[in-house]
Amino acid sequence: MAPPETLAEFIESMIPYALRAGVNLHDFYAMTPAEVILYIKSYADGEERRIKRDAANAYNTAVLVNKAFSGKLKKLYDEFESLFGKEAEEAALNQFKAQMMDFAAGHNSQRGGGDG
Repeated sequence: MAPPETLAEFIESMIPYALRAGVNLHDFYAMTPAEVILYIKSYADGEERRIKRDAANAYNTAVLVNKAFSGKLKKLYDEFESLFGKEAEEAALNQFKAQMMDFAAGHNSQRGGGDG
């Protein structure tokens, strides 16, 4: 495809890219070429970020599958400590509370006492 020779051809050549970027035709014709280019670049940047995120997710999935098959997969909170630090602390606290309640119930039953 030959490059556009006139400004009108250039503007018309941007329509498919602008539509892909979410600009409707009414807004397209109300924008300056610089504004349209800004929308297109912004869309392209977003797509690049999405593709990088998807690639990282695919890689992380492969790593986790490999760890699972080799028996080295940790619990979710341990595997993603930086993401789930608060949840991991909460889960550990809940586990500790449950253990203490079990211990108290066992101790009370040995003493012949009730729950309170």
